[in-house]
Formats: sequence, C-alpha cells, structure tokens
Amino acid sequence: MNELQQTRKVSQFIMGLRMFVIFLKTGTFTFGGGLAMIPVLEYELCEKHKYLTDREFLDYVAISQSLPGVVAINISIMSGRKLAGYWGAFMAALAMAIPAFVSIILILMFLISIRTHPVAHGFLGGVKAASAALIFVTAVKMWRNVVNAWWKAAVAIVSFVLIVIWSVNVVWVILGAGALGLLLPFLCGKDSRETVLDDESLISPQTMELLTDSTAELPLRGLHSRGHFGYTPEGDAPAQTEEKED
Repeated sequence: MNELQQTRKVSQFIMGLRMFVIFLKTGTFTFGGGLAMIPVLEYELCEKHKYLTDREFLDYVAISQSLPGVVAINISIMSGRKLAGYWGAFMAALAMAIPAFVSIILILMFLISIRTHPVAHGFLGGVKAASAALIFVTAVKMWRNVVNAWWKAAVAIVSFVLIVIWSVNVVWVILGAGALGLLLPFLCGKDSRETVLDDESLISPQTMELLTDSTAELPLRGLHSRGHFGYTPEGDAPAQTEEKED
C-alpha cells in the first residue's frame, strides 16, 4: 500500500467519525421524526460543512422517501456512503439510530409516571409545534428546488388532494407520480421530452454514480479540499513532491 492509499484510508476513517458526530447530534436534538430532521441535516451537510451540494442532498431526500424504512436512516446511509464509503454509511446510520433507541428506553421507563405532569405536558406541546414548523420548512424548500415546471406543480397539487382529501394510500400516489414522470416526456412530443430530460431537478451525475458504481473513487469532501493529510486544494495529489529518479 503506497502513501497515497494510506492517506485516503486515514481521511476516510476520520470522515466517518465526523459523520457519526453530525448525525448523532442531529438525531439527539431534533424532534418530530425524519422529515423534521431534513432542514437540520441540510444545514449541517450543505451550508455549514459543504460536504454535499444542495442538488445532491435533494436527490438523497427524494430517493429516501421512495424507499422503505426510516427517511433519516436512508439519508444517513447515502450521505455517509458518499463521503466516507461503507465505513461512513455504517457510522452515520449507527449515529442516527442510537438516539431513537435510547429515547425509547427512557420513555418506557419514565413516561408513564410523568405523562400527566403539567411541565412534561407543556414541554411536549412545544416540541410538537416546533416539529410542525420544521416539517413545513422542509416542504417549502423542496417546493422551491424541485417544483420548477408546470407539470410538477400539477403532480404535487393532485398528490396533495389525493392524500389529504380522498385518503389515498401514499404508496400508490408515489408510484403513480413516478409512472407519470416516466411517461410524460414520451407523451408530450420531442420538444417537451428534451425539456424534461434536461431538467436540473433530475438525479445528478454524482448521485447516479453513487447508486450504480460501488467501486467509484470517493471524493472525501472536507478533507483533501482543505489541504489535510498532505492533499492540496487543487486535487488529490500529495502536497510533497516526489524526488526524481536518476
């Protein structure tokens, strides 16, 4: 193993630990479930640390909501895999699961005795209100970044009506919206097809590479881009120059 490979492994290990801290903090101090965690994770990963672009994060959110399981866990796995390989995926998912596990144990131990206490009742009421606000923020951000065409607005509105008013199962609504998005370019003619296929809201090449190529080189953002461990900001080459052989 050469020096560059060793440096990559160390960088990947440290990035995995960073993922653990970020997702553990998010899972511990965010109430309201996976949807309420989305704006917090977006701030941590995109705005504060700039590990992911906004487009990549929205891709992960959309894919996570389409897959079975907890949204926050799905996002943590894909984000960790992107930034630190399978080690990062494991650490991010573990960090996201620990607070839920511990909180359930504590609730089973103490909730029965304190649920009627006015202080606990008031605290939970405030948490619910704040969680509703976080979920609303998530909806507004996704609308601004994803719904950028008339047909997407129509799909969103119809989906809302089907779920809220007619109580249609969410699974069928998601499958129907996906099928419509798949067929629409071919039903609307060549011009509309090119417009839809060129849409910036489609899955980014980086996300597609992550989903289809498990052997792709990991960018390890936030480490080599800042010159850590011998990397230069311009690329992956070591900062130290190798001596030329005579």
